[in-house]
Amino acid sequence: MAGVNRAAVAVTDTFDVWRVRTNELNTSLNAGTHASTANTIMWRDDNASLVANVVTANTLNMTHATGTATLVVTSALAADATKASIQTTGGIKADLGSKFGAAVDVTGALTVGGNTTLGNAAGTDTVTFTSRVGSAIDNTTSLTYDVGSSTRLWKNYYGQGIDLTGNTTFAAAATLDITSGHLTKPSLKITDAVQAGAGAKLVEITSNSADTAARPLFKVTNDNVAAVATTAICAQSDAGRGFYAISTDSTQSRQALPALEIVSNHTTANTATGNAVALITASALTTGRALHVTSAGASRTGHLIHLASTDTGAGSTGDVLHVKAHTSSNTAMIANFANATTNVLSVMVGGGVRIDGDLDVTGSTTQFRTSTALVNDKTLVLGSVGDAVTGVTFTQHTSAPVFTTTSANRPAVSDVIFIATSSSTVILSETIYTVATTPSATTFTVAGTNNTSADASSRTVVFTGPQTDAAVDDAGLYIPGSTALHVLKWDDTDNYWDLNDSLKINTTTQLVVPKGTAAQQPASSATATVAAATTGAMRFNTDASYFEGVNAGTSFEAFATQNFSTAIAVALG
Repeated sequence: MAGVNRAAVAVTDTFDVWRVRTNELNTSLNAGTHASTANTIMWRDDNASLVANVVTANTLNMTHATGTATLVVTSALAADATKASIQTTGGIKADLGSKFGAAVDVTGALTVGGNTTLGNAAGTDTVTFTSRVGSAIDNTTSLTYDVGSSTRLWKNYYGQGIDLTGNTTFAAAATLDITSGHLTKPSLKITDAVQAGAGAKLVEITSNSADTAARPLFKVTNDNVAAVATTAICAQSDAGRGFYAISTDSTQSRQALPALEIVSNHTTANTATGNAVALITASALTTGRALHVTSAGASRTGHLIHLASTDTGAGSTGDVLHVKAHTSSNTAMIANFANATTNVLSVMVGGGVRIDGDLDVTGSTTQFRTSTALVNDKTLVLGSVGDAVTGVTFTQHTSAPVFTTTSANRPAVSDVIFIATSSSTVILSETIYTVATTPSATTFTVAGTNNTSADASSRTVVFTGPQTDAAVDDAGLYIPGSTALHVLKWDDTDNYWDLNDSLKINTTTQLVVPKGTAAQQPASSATATVAAATTGAMRFNTDASYFEGVNAGTSFEAFATQNFSTAIAVALG
């Protein structure tokens, strides 16, 4: 009966029609009432379905099967801020899943408990934020999900820090991989104006891997051979250092690699860089240094700078070290070597070389190709034996001064040493001494009494030795001409100077010949220090006050004798 459509009762209808319609209304009212019915009468059909335009109730309970919808609202009204097809001043609670076929507009906070899936079609569905994220964004499984893709890139990231963690199963090309498409802009730019303190760093790279393989921690590659003007690494500093490399490995067994190594394939074709593997340009330099190498090591035995050309072939003829100065000042220094207080070796632009110290030349031949040779030293020593021993000290105010040197340089007893230089007034320069004793492995004394000074200060000497007569035999001057060899040499066998040419004394003064007593005349045989008398010898006899000579044999006779006068007359023609 309920829900049956009837036409409206008209005034012209019969009483019976009115009676039937009234009974139907009562029956329908009875069928629509129930103990749980609200204050307002609700109409329902025989299936207990409610069909109404407006329902106002304190409580509405609906119990329905799952095959069809429990509550169906058919409306063309889209919700806005003031009205909706279903509108409530309270909340809506659903214990099972809900589904909306169109947009959902939530005014106020939205809290979702449980998992949330936004969108069901990755190619077309999007999520748009018109608000800000007020919490951390965390994922469910580490190292599983990406942000963006190779074809869908995020534009800009603004944040305070990026913390990236890779592991041994990481399969991508790099933990941080930047593929740049900028033509004129940098791919990575770091700008800072607030950092301060010794520990502040714009970039810090730390590796704690114990792997011993040869691997770079930082590598920049210009991979296009056509980019010939590209600089792989450029460090610019408007103040302070431009580049600072620290190697802290103090364990010798681990020092297999240098602190700074440059490997280059540059050849002579690289004229744009002056054929240089490493190039330093310091055009603004005044009193500073373009390259400075220093070491404060107390036990350093290695080289501060070591240059080596290791190819043994005949084609390796280039300079190992080439120093060039273009200045027009001939006295300007091309190279200068100095100790802590003064210059010791200077090479000048004009070709001059100055040595402020000793010169030790070891070789087979030493040549001087100068037009004029000036020697300030008054003494020229020939035939010294061995290296000059320097730094020998002694106290001069003692009858037998003890000389202190090193065990490697201490002479032996009876050795004859030549004192080249001495700061003492007791042991004089350019003298020879015989070693008397060797009190220890580093000390020695010389023969004779040498205490002639009240000054007991420490003095130094330089000596050579052991000297031998064989070492000085034939020492002298040799002048090779085109027709003969002109020689002035010492003949140690005969104990005289040997001059193989004529001697012209071009002076108006005098010629002083040897003089001595008759007992001091040379004998027929040479001694260790005096030559033997020989024909042609002449001297002045101080006992008889006359000149004498050897005319024949080995005996001296006065020039006034008959034999000698005859010999002179014959000689003069």
